[in-house]
Amino acid sequence: MDLLPNLGGGQTFPQASTNLPKEVCEKSLTVRNIYEQSVLTLLNTLTVGDVLTPKSILVVEARENVATLLQRLRDNRLRCAVVYDTEQLFLGFVDAFDVVTHVLNTTGWRADVATETFQALDWQAQRFATEASGSIINISNADPFETITPQTVLREAVNILSRGVHRLAVADNGTLVNILSQWDILMLVLARVSFLGTAIEKTLSEAKLVADMFNLLYSVREDIGVVDALKHMNDNAVSGVPLTDMTGKITGNFSFTDMLNLTSVNFPLLALPVNEFLFRIYGFIKPPVVCRKTDTVESVLLKFACFGIHRVYVVDDSFRPIAVITLTDIMQFLLRTDASLTPKSAE
Repeated sequence: MDLLPNLGGGQTFPQASTNLPKEVCEKSLTVRNIYEQSVLTLLNTLTVGDVLTPKSILVVEARENVATLLQRLRDNRLRCAVVYDTEQLFLGFVDAFDVVTHVLNTTGWRADVATETFQALDWQAQRFATEASGSIINISNADPFETITPQTVLREAVNILSRGVHRLAVADNGTLVNILSQWDILMLVLARVSFLGTAIEKTLSEAKLVADMFNLLYSVREDIGVVDALKHMNDNAVSGVPLTDMTGKITGNFSFTDMLNLTSVNFPLLALPVNEFLFRIYGFIKPPVVCRKTDTVESVLLKFACFGIHRVYVVDDSFRPIAVITLTDIMQFLLRTDASLTPKSAE
């Protein structure tokens, strides 16, 4: 049996099936103006096991410290780890949300941290790095450890992902076999784009992916202190924000995943403004990925895929951010897409 790479030690997981049901494959190969296809047809036809792709799962013991956990995440370019205890019982996920909460707890949630010297944060750095991984499992209460099976109908899984849950543990007979994420659903939709019909051609405004009642945008100035920015994001339950200059124009992106790069050595960099912190961590400030309200759904989905990102910022003509589209918004969009949409004509 093929096995998933065992990156964390202690467990090795078998691969799940990557085959789609024959009837779904046949439908996706048919020109769009013959079948009245819809994304709900796709989600109701497939099961979780049909769409899972082999992926690396990082597992760590609860007693291992946060420094080791973060190093393994960086080495394997992953965003979350599964934590288990000495009895091989899986306890939950640790992800960037939990790391940020740990940062805020360590620094005391103080708004004046940015004014402290690097040396004043040294003792906090050791406390941050030596904390046991098991003690920060879902301390953010933002991404709970929810379990589904390979037999779960895909629409049920997307319903959960549309609530802002980023990933789901897939268990078979009590054994963790894979993880289904919002990203997996995005890739499925792009591979079976015919099921979106004419919805793929709509503008973001027409598709209601940018509307007044949601897409609330929280931004921060690029010169705000890192801990201040993290507290602002945490208070408003957002995992990423656009950075703006003094004129309000977007200059970059700051997200919780940037905190996965923290070590006991660079922890004092939290005393810096966000833009300086990002430059010290990466050597440059990553440009934001943006779009306009008049862009099509298809173009934005492709931006998510091509840039490997979890949010796209909507800007106005002055390059000021006015809204944000996240993968959670995409999950919600898929569920509310009308099943009776006219399919896109074949070229």
